[in-house]
Amino acid sequence: MEKRNPESPWNPAQTADVAPEEYEEQVVSWLKASSDSLDRFDIQHLKRLEGFGGDYEFDAVAECTLFHGAKITVLVECKRYSHPVEREKVMALWAKLQDVGAHKAMMFATCGYQSGALTYAKSRGIATVTFVNGAFLYETIHYRTDYFERRERNRITDTTGGIL
Repeated sequence: MEKRNPESPWNPAQTADVAPEEYEEQVVSWLKASSDSLDRFDIQHLKRLEGFGGDYEFDAVAECTLFHGAKITVLVECKRYSHPVEREKVMALWAKLQDVGAHKAMMFATCGYQSGALTYAKSRGIATVTFVNGAFLYETIHYRTDYFERRERNRITDTTGGIL
């Protein structure tokens, strides 16, 4: 059975040749670079959080403050596999998000995602990002449901080949 997502333009045949810690640090630096418009932004590499089911270690945890007091927690997992990420890994991240009370999750991968992983991530608002040759490309971006309903109703054809 083919485990690659052949419809994804960002599912590389060859995974990125990068050391695990270098990969995680690159992801942390991208997130730090996006923090300029926030009241407060902090990101920690290999942070442990406690949930009702126990302690979890995440590759990174970003915390930011909006509107002078609204704290947002984002969990980050970095998957450096030789095969596309499976749905079960995305499901496990969602379960951990619920258990620790975080607000958002992002999963970065060097190898793309199976289609079931992308479908599940999209349904839960989990951002999936593929790391390709030192750059990043979104696989799924969570949009509001009414956007998709309006798009279908108007039969709008997007110019990205159906990948949003």
